[in-house]
Amino acid sequence: MFLNMTKLEKEAQVEATSRKEKAKQRPLALNTVEMLRVASSSLGMGPQHAMQTAERLYTQGYISYPRTETTHYPENFDLKGPLRQQANHPAWADTVKRLLAEGINRPRKGHDAGDHPPITPMRSATEAELGTDASIPVHINNICQRNYVVVESGRRLKPTNLGIVLVHGYYKIDAELVLPTIRSAVEKQLNLIAQGKADYRQVLGHTLDVFKRKFHYFVDSIAGMDELMEVSFSPLAATGKPLSRCGKCHRFMKYIQAKPSRLHCSHCDETYTLPQNGTIKLYKELRCPLDDFELVLWSSGSRGKSYPLCPYCSNHPPFRDMKKGERCIPGPRPFPPSRAAPISPYLWSLFSVSPCLAPCWTLRGSLPQPFLCSLAPGWETPGSTWHCSGISQLVCCSPSKS
Repeated sequence: MFLNMTKLEKEAQVEATSRKEKAKQRPLALNTVEMLRVASSSLGMGPQHAMQTAERLYTQGYISYPRTETTHYPENFDLKGPLRQQANHPAWADTVKRLLAEGINRPRKGHDAGDHPPITPMRSATEAELGTDASIPVHINNICQRNYVVVESGRRLKPTNLGIVLVHGYYKIDAELVLPTIRSAVEKQLNLIAQGKADYRQVLGHTLDVFKRKFHYFVDSIAGMDELMEVSFSPLAATGKPLSRCGKCHRFMKYIQAKPSRLHCSHCDETYTLPQNGTIKLYKELRCPLDDFELVLWSSGSRGKSYPLCPYCSNHPPFRDMKKGERCIPGPRPFPPSRAAPISPYLWSLFSVSPCLAPCWTLRGSLPQPFLCSLAPGWETPGSTWHCSGISQLVCCSPSKS
């Protein structure tokens, strides 16, 4: 109430003032973690953006290598050299000159991680000074993309229900997967390797063995994670809506629209990822000739591009030159056997044609040799399938097709 009353007044009288002196410790030298914290709190920059900006400043020669865990300058480090480079800067030239005249106090002794000096204004570093990447910006970007946390105002990270349940599940199965003890132990071993007090082969073998055992134990105990997930979230089989039929059990698979969008077959207990950032619908109830899965049509919008794809082929590429997640070329279009043009009578390959690419009809087979031929009008014959040998990809244009 008092606050609301004071807000209504336009004038105020100062009755008294007080003044206190406080001492503040000299800051530690700047490392990557502190740089990201200051960039977030003072400049409102996310970790990915801050790291990209720092790397650009480094390549342009304004700062030293920005990926470092060290907060301690070596005793022989020339602190006056970087200051002299800033002596003519219009914003802080007077401060720099005063520091050079009065003398500078060395920063507090911090932690020497043995990687790179702290981040310092200086000329471009040499190629020999390049080192390993700091992973913090990558980790923060990953947990944001995977919906484990969300960024709130003030650049604060707030864990989502998914992130909280995930951490609790890890802690329930193996607390060391969440606690920093394992990473701390590994870093101590790495420091011993750098100091020549430990053999890297023994450390590597021991570390891999520890993580291998933890992985197998986690897989064997995955039921505990499922129990926690089912308390907060609906089972995958109970979500989504029926869309297309599975080629294995011929039952309807459910389309989960929430990112990442995917198809789930509750009978086979298998999930198939789909292209993101678009709409998915059934494609003419056509089936893939290779696995009998019903095709779906992905579209980026009413006026955007669209193409059909087979959920199984997209996740398990059937062709040598097809990458996982690529759209397959669905549905074989029948060709008359009389029009086959085999290169060798011993090599035969079944082809499928993409009808959505008309009038350029793209065919793909299972053999690696390239082959090109032209098709006469009227090649489509219901009930027959055209086979050809030695062909991996075939593109032909039929003027009669549109």
